[in-house]
Amino acid sequence: MTFRIAQESEQLKENWWRWAIWLDGTPAEMDSTTSVKWILHPTFPQPIRVISDSKTKFRLDGTGWGEFTVNAEINLTSGEVVKKRHWLRFRGTTGAEVQKSSSSGKTVFVSSSVADSTFAYDLGSRLKEHGFAVRDNADVQIGRRSDEAALAAMRDAAGTVVILSGAPSPYIQREVAALRAASIPIVPVLIGEKATIPSDWSDIQAIRIKGGSDEEIKFAAQAIGETITKRLA
Repeated sequence: MTFRIAQESEQLKENWWRWAIWLDGTPAEMDSTTSVKWILHPTFPQPIRVISDSKTKFRLDGTGWGEFTVNAEINLTSGEVVKKRHWLRFRGTTGAEVQKSSSSGKTVFVSSSVADSTFAYDLGSRLKEHGFAVRDNADVQIGRRSDEAALAAMRDAAGTVVILSGAPSPYIQREVAALRAASIPIVPVLIGEKATIPSDWSDIQAIRIKGGSDEEIKFAAQAIGETITKRLA
């Protein structure tokens, strides 16, 4: 399947954008598509939208202030469901892409499970306010979601934030082991009492917070920025 998600965006006023996403594919692929389930960021009032209008290429229009990952479930006449992901990027009316990085030139990779994706998004927004560019799992090329692909994305970062609300999965443990072997700074963020880290992480300074309140996210972002800056000094 050669499906891809296309988009357009236009800045309406400061910090407010109009955007649209739609499905592109070969004529045969588009003819075999019955609907697309668009899954937006959970902060949207109606984060799941199902579009069945093939004449518009299953287009979805919206407005908002921040970039985010869009998940799509493409339903085919055969009963098969094809899943795609797309980072919704905002461009100005001149077509110049809004820069995700700042003058600091420092990038932080934020790694999290799906369960912690809302917290990760909010934390990323705060990190941007502290002068960091932010990348996440959505920036790992689709179809290459392997340890090597994730590590390749993280190598470009000044450090990696690992968000945990429970025990780390085997994947996360392998990811951290690879990062440590490559001498890439790691900052675990532990949410709640159930979040734990393995004994062999005892030399890694973690940040523990009780929950996901705005004040705690601000605190975590500031602590992460200070930690990564010190390790790079």
